[in-house]
Amino acid sequence: MDSIKIFSTFGPVIIHFTLTSYLRVFNKNIFNIRVMITRTLQKLLKSEATGGILLLIAAAAAMIIANSSLHDWYHHFWHSDFTVGNMQESLHFWVNDALMVIFFFVVGLEIKREIMSGELSSVRQAMLPVVAAVGGMVVPIIIYLIMNGGNLETMGGWGIPMATDIAFAIGILSLLGSRAPLSLKVFLTAFAIVDDMGAVIVIAIFYSEKIGWLALGVAAALLLLLYILGQKGVHNKLLTIVIGIIVWWLFLKSGVHTTIAGVLLALTLPLKAKLTSGQFSEKIENEVEKLKNSVEKKQEAWSHHQLEMIDKVKSYANNVTNPLQWFENNLHRFTMLVIMPIFAFANAGVYLGDVQGGIFEGVSLSIILGLVLGKLVGVFSFSWISVKMKLASLPSNSRWKDMVGIAMLGGVGFTMSLFIANLSFEENVAILDKAKIGILAASATAAVLGMLYLVIVLPKKEKS
Repeated sequence: MDSIKIFSTFGPVIIHFTLTSYLRVFNKNIFNIRVMITRTLQKLLKSEATGGILLLIAAAAAMIIANSSLHDWYHHFWHSDFTVGNMQESLHFWVNDALMVIFFFVVGLEIKREIMSGELSSVRQAMLPVVAAVGGMVVPIIIYLIMNGGNLETMGGWGIPMATDIAFAIGILSLLGSRAPLSLKVFLTAFAIVDDMGAVIVIAIFYSEKIGWLALGVAAALLLLLYILGQKGVHNKLLTIVIGIIVWWLFLKSGVHTTIAGVLLALTLPLKAKLTSGQFSEKIENEVEKLKNSVEKKQEAWSHHQLEMIDKVKSYANNVTNPLQWFENNLHRFTMLVIMPIFAFANAGVYLGDVQGGIFEGVSLSIILGLVLGKLVGVFSFSWISVKMKLASLPSNSRWKDMVGIAMLGGVGFTMSLFIANLSFEENVAILDKAKIGILAASATAAVLGMLYLVIVLPKKEKS
């Protein structure tokens, strides 16, 4: 009885204490797990490799779904109508002709930045990536044309193997971490950007329909207006977006592919900010000093005068970032992590049951050889010739055997290749499916071979 009395007196206290201690430990562990997950996600979102990984996952998911019992759903989903304003088009249209305009807009921003202040800003700096990109376009095109000579149905796809997917290729190289010299990453980025310039030109000239000159003329006038305003220091982000949407619609009506509108819009944006870095530092220091002097020790709320000073600091921060880099910084992750995976999921799904004849023959084999072999031969040989002729020099801290691996990664065509394939064979689904298979196989092969090769040849970092 005594033990029962003791338990009835102290038992609830012991149980309460035990449960409280357990819950405290449990909550602490849950908090630690949440922090760990959050930090991991933040690292993943900042990693250059994440975009390439998401592309791979999206493409694999598309292929699996397209060849499963969900095949009909996949096809009907992307071809179902979706209305925006007064425009009713398929989801596939909105992805390829609207979302991808944002992707090409970012490509245009990268091109202009590199030409104005990056690796393409001087003849000496630009020579190697430009020559490498030319080789990486010419040789794959030659291989494709030779293999498809006389076949009028497939000849139109000659632009497919000329492209390099920047996000995918850089993502793969980034997986090697510090083993890959920064100079190699810069070279790969620069030659892939020149490659994109070539693809944009090809799309504009060879993959546009009959041109409506009136709509194109109005679009050109709006772009010129935006460029002049930018040169005069009039920067308005909302105006840029509104004009961009109007120019997109005019290009749609003109017959010139809408993605070109994205590139041209990017080229109108100035790389010059309203404030230089020196002016920014001076103004910020003055405002911060005034703010510090005005703050009382136990102050809990800001005065109107202090809020004005804080607003000035915000405006200085906005004015020190040029419009081009503002758009690039704010859209780069969005295109990598959202737009490109959506594009891959919408376009990589090929139902193998509908593919006629052998999978790896004809147009698909031409693309595989063009991307895997043509890119390797073209990028490396043109680079080697330009260096031997003393027109250019190797990237710092790199060797010729390193350049072989970079040339291999140039064969990862993926996004741009899929895009050009859609334009080439829009009216011939059977050939388009074979082209997509060739692109997926070639990109995967180039990625794996390039990665394995660089793992072998790049020097390992000594453990400290």
